Amino acid sequence: MNYIKYLVLLLFFFASLHASLTSKSAIFYYGDDTPYSLLGIHDYIILKPESANEFTHGFKIYKDNIYAQIDIATLDLKGSYSADFDKQWILSNSVIQDSELLDMSNQDYHLFIYNNIINPLIEQGYKNFYFDHLNVYQASTIRDEKQALIEEGIIKFLYEFNHRYPDAKIILNAESKIIAKVHDFIEALVYESLFKGLSSNGFNYVDVSNLNRELLLSEISKVQKYNKPIIILDYLPFSKRALMTETLKKIEAFNFIPYIGNRTLSAVGQSSKNALKREVLFLYDGTFENKDIDETSAFQQGALPIEYLGYIPILYDVSKKILSDDILQRYAGVVVWLNGEYTRKEPKAFIRWVHALRKNDLKILFFEGLDSDYHLSIFKTLDIDIEKDVIDNTKKKIISDSEYIGYEVDPFFPSLDTYFHPKNSQVLCQVKTEENYSVMAAITPWGGYAFEGSMLIEMAGNTLWIANPFKLFQEALRLQPLAVPDFTTDNGKRLLFIHMDGDGIMNAAEWDAELFSGD
Repeated sequence: MNYIKYLVLLLFFFASLHASLTSKSAIFYYGDDTPYSLLGIHDYIILKPESANEFTHGFKIYKDNIYAQIDIATLDLKGSYSADFDKQWILSNSVIQDSELLDMSNQDYHLFIYNNIINPLIEQGYKNFYFDHLNVYQASTIRDEKQALIEEGIIKFLYEFNHRYPDAKIILNAESKIIAKVHDFIEALVYESLFKGLSSNGFNYVDVSNLNRELLLSEISKVQKYNKPIIILDYLPFSKRALMTETLKKIEAFNFIPYIGNRTLSAVGQSSKNALKREVLFLYDGTFENKDIDETSAFQQGALPIEYLGYIPILYDVSKKILSDDILQRYAGVVVWLNGEYTRKEPKAFIRWVHALRKNDLKILFFEGLDSDYHLSIFKTLDIDIEKDVIDNTKKKIISDSEYIGYEVDPFFPSLDTYFHPKNSQVLCQVKTEENYSVMAAITPWGGYAFEGSMLIEMAGNTLWIANPFKLFQEALRLQPLAVPDFTTDNGKRLLFIHMDGDGIMNAAEWDAELFSGD
């Protein structure tokens, strides 16, 4: 009977897992440096073409699920007009900030869209499209007669698009009258602001009133009979993660596909599926290591252990501008791998980096590069008490945790004259004297560190790990275990390798001296 009970539990677990993995999900990402490792799990990946790079490996892998977001009903006032744009197509200012409303009833404008927007994107590799803001006319002052002509023009345009590109998938943000005429070849529908929206100028986050929510649900009810996936796009700041999750569940209760993003959709928000963060940021000093990235210490020593754990090392020069919060929040953790020169020359810039990392609640692993003479405020922020004193070399010993320290070689006494006392931390390696101690390596509440004597050492031309990098990376950065391919295989598949040596082809044959072995 126990076996039956366990079998039922296993079947329930796998059924639940299958349901969660097969449910549809969507993401809108209009930021730079598209993080495909976080986007690739989604069924609908909506990108702004001007922000994405179609030449990347990620784009090529996921392009069947990628939709190019384009506005054909409005035009950005700040944008440039091409030579064949006729300003007579402009109807009025749009309710969308800094944009103008365009005449979708004009067939010449349709040709302009194909020649200047659609065809170039198709040539770049985009297969699918998200036609945004096709409902913008409803909030305009255009008269009913003209609105009817515009609706007819939008429908004609969509039919023509489907005729030209029958294999392209279409997502619409449009009103029900249009959807009723084109639903046969539409993939999904988008509606915005069911619970959390934006103010009219788009600057402020606002709660959606009960009346506006009822009106939106009434509009959605008109198209549900077509059995198209309904994607709800709500807006919240990245800092309100708990409220994002709560709003997500409310949207899911209606059997809609939810996505909660920030107002510019420039950061990765929350969806019904959320990929584990797999990128680890490595900060290195480009002013000191003036060389190709693959020749830096961070890459040569740090990339292999991180990749072995299933994560992706992303190297960034600390001397460049600080990454935005939108970018920083995508990383699973940060390794600060500096030699100390930059942090001494630019202490204020480095302090700003540390505060930016801490503000985004990123776990940080420091390798060397921290000087107590320059970074007192950082040590205070990290809850490490420091004490300046000359360590008596004759009366000291090293005590270390063998699981973390002594991986390829034993630790050595550092040359520093500072005692480090981290609070609420797991001590990995420390120097003890008769009256004091200094922690050389530790796992801390904010991540961890490995200072001189406990990290790496150069011996006979080889770089050897004192710390166990696999364990230290995982524990300090709190990296979740991932399913990764067997490192002895190629893409998880075993290889048969056969080498047929042809060096002896011109040798004399042993059985006939008049012949070569090749003969």
